[in-house]
Amino acid sequence: MAVGSTRRLLSVLLFGSLTLAGSALLSAPAQAIGAPSGLAPSGPVSSSTPTLSWHKVVGAAKYDVQVDDSPGFDSPVFTVSTTNNRAVPDVHLPAGSAAWRVRSVTSSGATSGWSTASLSVGSTAAPTPVSPVGGVELAQPAEPPLLTWSAVAGAEGYDVEVTSEGDADWVSPTSYSAPGTSLMMTTPQPAGNWKWRVRAERGNGLVTLWSDEATYTVNPLGEVVPDPDMQNGSTVQDVVLDWEPVPGAAKYEVQVGLDNDFTIPVETRIAYGT
Repeated sequence: MAVGSTRRLLSVLLFGSLTLAGSALLSAPAQAIGAPSGLAPSGPVSSSTPTLSWHKVVGAAKYDVQVDDSPGFDSPVFTVSTTNNRAVPDVHLPAGSAAWRVRSVTSSGATSGWSTASLSVGSTAAPTPVSPVGGVELAQPAEPPLLTWSAVAGAEGYDVEVTSEGDADWVSPTSYSAPGTSLMMTTPQPAGNWKWRVRAERGNGLVTLWSDEATYTVNPLGEVVPDPDMQNGSTVQDVVLDWEPVPGAAKYEVQVGLDNDFTIPVETRIAYGT
């Protein structure tokens, strides 16, 4: 082979080698990075906002974290990217089983595989009624019902239900919302036996169980006492009915009859004074 031909062949081979090397460099995959290990906690947890932690990974610029109540992570209830090796959910996790996972991310955006762990979140205890409880009797109007209960950590508010003691299954309670641990019943309640219960709102649509029911009794207003001049046996010409005012009374129902049992009433009226 001629010298010129040999040189041309060497040049082609050298150029082809350089081209292949350059292509290999351009198409080289991003540097692989390891997945996090040492995930904790794994198993039962007492808090609905547990601290999730893992070991740091060399070369990781940040970590992606997800928590879901389904192992398929179809709709995570909590997602975050963090440069730390721990994260705390900013929402209360629902009671029951949950899964969480974390992966490493490099500064160039390369990611590792997911590392996964499971949790079991315990139920948050319900509030405890403090007063009135045990069927305590409340005199009216001096003692309007003031419902109080114990606080639940992290509660955003409370739901309260009140109903008559005869409503065994809470079919028709009156519902209230309270921002704190007390509720004043500002609307007068009829005399009788009442019961109430409370639960905490924890945000994200989550609530605790209802508390045990507590009971109290609203006593009737005091009896009407007729004016001394109107006592039984009084003889008058111009009939003016008068009586002592009853604290808390908004109005009075007055009946006049011809017998002590009022079987033959002469007249019935509503009076707004004494």
